[in-house]
Amino acid sequence: MIRSTEYGRRKFLRRATLAGGSFSVTARLIPSQGALASKGSVAPPDPGRLQKSRDDVDVYRDSKYYCGPGPSPLVLPGGKVLMGFRRSPDWGHSNPEVEMCLLTSEDEGRTWSGAPRVFDAGNIRNSNLTLLPEGSILHASHASRLITKGLYEKIRSDPRNEWRARHYEQWNVHSAKAGTYVRRSYDNGRTWSQRYWVSPVSGMRDTLPGWPSPTAIRNPAIVLSDRSLVIPVYSADRPETSYLMESADGGMHWRLRGTIARPDAKTGFNETVLYECASGKLVAFMRSNPEGYSYTSHSLDGGRNWSHPRKEAFWGYPCTAIRMPSGRVLLAYGYRRKPFGIRARLLDAECERIAEAEEFVIRDDGHNRDLGYPLADLLPDSTAIVAYYFNSVNDGGKQKYIAASFLREA
Repeated sequence: MIRSTEYGRRKFLRRATLAGGSFSVTARLIPSQGALASKGSVAPPDPGRLQKSRDDVDVYRDSKYYCGPGPSPLVLPGGKVLMGFRRSPDWGHSNPEVEMCLLTSEDEGRTWSGAPRVFDAGNIRNSNLTLLPEGSILHASHASRLITKGLYEKIRSDPRNEWRARHYEQWNVHSAKAGTYVRRSYDNGRTWSQRYWVSPVSGMRDTLPGWPSPTAIRNPAIVLSDRSLVIPVYSADRPETSYLMESADGGMHWRLRGTIARPDAKTGFNETVLYECASGKLVAFMRSNPEGYSYTSHSLDGGRNWSHPRKEAFWGYPCTAIRMPSGRVLLAYGYRRKPFGIRARLLDAECERIAEAEEFVIRDDGHNRDLGYPLADLLPDSTAIVAYYFNSVNDGGKQKYIAASFLREA
């Protein structure tokens, strides 16, 4: 088990390299944006095609654990790959006994060995890893806190809090949405800072005085070309609103940068994934609730103002987006209806011709809809590793486990 180290305020600030109120980007672009096509470079204007470069692999499978949404691959300099993922003793996306784990591959994701290192635990959700420019790792997730029945009833006495507190009969617990948080490691995941809450969201009311803004996430934080550290979050209330938060001190303090999408009477926008095009345009890929189609919105001013959400002509959620060597954008997503599995498209560099991109079936051997939530990163050989949680027709969907596929441009 990883030893959890409480970095002091001064140490945290000292180690977060700052320049003019933002990160000093002195290293390669973080993997979630790709390292081979920089802002201003010329990329093919047309969508491309994908193919598998090697066989799928099982990253982690243990009959004692349910492995739920949100595995996060992170490629380190030299090709070592970390995999963050969650596990719990029994089923449930809101399980109060989640352990957040790390595994390591020394051969670019082909094999995964050793016991998982547990570095976080509790009523927490998915793993989202980011390699920051100076070499530290930022982990982001969202959490709920276990509360008494009396506090639950107090929160729920306000009818606006329908989605902020829940009673789970399965575990006989009451919980309330605590919000989104980040932790930071300076030694490749062996020790970690305390939690820093991604809060406050301007204009969002508190659940209780002094509590963080009740938000959730689906995507790792990214460092933009203007050196801003940002992360998209969405509200606990339904229908959901999607926001973009920014930090100037490495994740210790946060503020609202812009509102990505507000809901209409029927449709909320959640599980938002952010991508920065080579031109500097930001594109948000959002899951729609309840219909399941992906929507997009874009920003031309660094995320402060956003276009009206546009419904895209494909079904599947949630998404992950990374830049491939050509400059095109790999978009992968869960396909949570028959035939259950994982799918992807290779978009044009500016993500403007999404409907024209050919849908590639990564796999369609899932047994039921409890699968998906892919995240991807780019390996040194220009192959994308796409990680997800999965269940297979081979055992009737009994085991939920972490798996990965490997894609390249055709």
